[in-house]
Amino acid sequence: MTGPCIKGKTIGIIGYGRIGHATAVILKGFGVRKIYYSSRCDKDEAKSIGAERKSIEEMLPESDFVISTIAFSPQTDKFINGQMFSLMKKSAIFVNTSRGGKN
Repeated sequence: MTGPCIKGKTIGIIGYGRIGHATAVILKGFGVRKIYYSSRCDKDEAKSIGAERKSIEEMLPESDFVISTIAFSPQTDKFINGQMFSLMKKSAIFVNTSRGGKN
């Protein structure tokens, strides 16, 4: 086994649509301690698995793993930036499953 274990860790999910929720459901099976998500509104499906909505500014410093599942749009272009990375723990692992725009 290589890399850090996710068991007992706090996971932050940026964007909690279909892919964000599916990711959270899978992660529950690995024994994570807590799942936080950021979204424009509360999600009933998140509550059903015990995920808690937090602002980005609250979620990032607490998360051991940060997973981005946001869809690309003009509003999300360059959404993840240096300021966001500065809010994360130095030891946090960032996983980007989002798609970017065309160059």
